[in-house]
Amino acid sequence: MSPTHIFGNPIVALLDGLICLLRGDNEVNFKWHDEPGEYNWSIKRNKEQQHKVTISITNCYQINSPETLKPKQKTIEFEVKLKLFTLCVLKQMEKIRDLMAEKSFSEHRRNEFPFSSFKEFEHAYVQTYS
Repeated sequence: MSPTHIFGNPIVALLDGLICLLRGDNEVNFKWHDEPGEYNWSIKRNKEQQHKVTISITNCYQINSPETLKPKQKTIEFEVKLKLFTLCVLKQMEKIRDLMAEKSFSEHRRNEFPFSSFKEFEHAYVQTYS
């Protein structure tokens, strides 16, 4: 997946959704826009095992091509512990945040890292799992 910033920062959509889950929501849905098309994310808490979530990502692509008449949709679906998934996202975001301190890395990525959203996500993670 290649994130785009045309419709907003997709990292913010992901972090906002995870913040909602960490604060107790049972389901979040958001779109991760691509060029062209979008990825539709659905993250649902397992009703019997509340510490697990099912993540479903539907890939809708080439929405403005001749294939539009027969759109190809692929869905990736998996179940994972919410703590494990959010920890992976947290560590990846920490890595990117730290790389943003490097001039050679951040030079062409100015204003792309959502520092405030990351801080809110980090706070929600610590509140939930500390």
